[in-house]
Amino acid sequence: MESFAILRIMVLVLATLTWIIAEAAPAKYFNVMDYGAKGDGVTEDSAAFLRAWSDTCNTEGEPTLFVPRKQFFLRPISFRGPCKSKVHFDLSGGLFAPEGPEEWKKLGDTVKFIEFEYVTGLYIRGFGVINGRGKRWWDISCRGHPQLQTGRGEVRDIEFTDITFIDAGNPIIIDQYYCGGGGCPPTKVGVHVNNVIFSDIHGTSKADVAINFNCSENVACTAIKLENIQLTSSTPGKQVTSSCNNAFGEAIGTVQPNSCLKS
Repeated sequence: MESFAILRIMVLVLATLTWIIAEAAPAKYFNVMDYGAKGDGVTEDSAAFLRAWSDTCNTEGEPTLFVPRKQFFLRPISFRGPCKSKVHFDLSGGLFAPEGPEEWKKLGDTVKFIEFEYVTGLYIRGFGVINGRGKRWWDISCRGHPQLQTGRGEVRDIEFTDITFIDAGNPIIIDQYYCGGGGCPPTKVGVHVNNVIFSDIHGTSKADVAINFNCSENVACTAIKLENIQLTSSTPGKQVTSSCNNAFGEAIGTVQPNSCLKS
């Protein structure tokens, strides 16, 4: 009888402790479905994502915003900081942009789809898809309306890791001269790209240049790191190459095609 009483007391104490811990522990996992997202690929889910982001960003202890295996239709969206801690963005589903140019023009913003601003310590992971639905844009000739590379500032401390490419157009690329249909005049400004890591990346490239760092002549790309890269051509028997312009960094381990980074 005495041992039973002791056991009962222990169970009650453990149950009480468990309840206290559960009550005290902050929620650190924020599923967009809990914020009203439909995930049917048709209903716009932007507002639900922003509500989930707000709670994620304002939580301490490295919280996670979780996107489950569904299709989410989003209009151009900005996830803004600063946040209270580092943030994880767990992408298991698909994020789909508006269909084409006419729909984008109605939105008044044809520059961005998904944007993270003023967020320090952002980790994006998962096997999901970001589909910008760009085919109808590429079908439009914009050679007579070039866009200027007029960005300023710095992009730094970014890591791309554990990625497998299948028949990718540009597996590894930093292009500060990208410009609509081409023919853009050079500028004297640029965004400083610094401390970007590409590691454990494998797969096939349909482009001849599988690693392309085309950096500004005025603002070089610095501290670029290639580590354990294995890219081959999606065309049997064909070779892929690397191309670098004003790009500095280092290669670690096996890097194929060979690195062209300056030390």
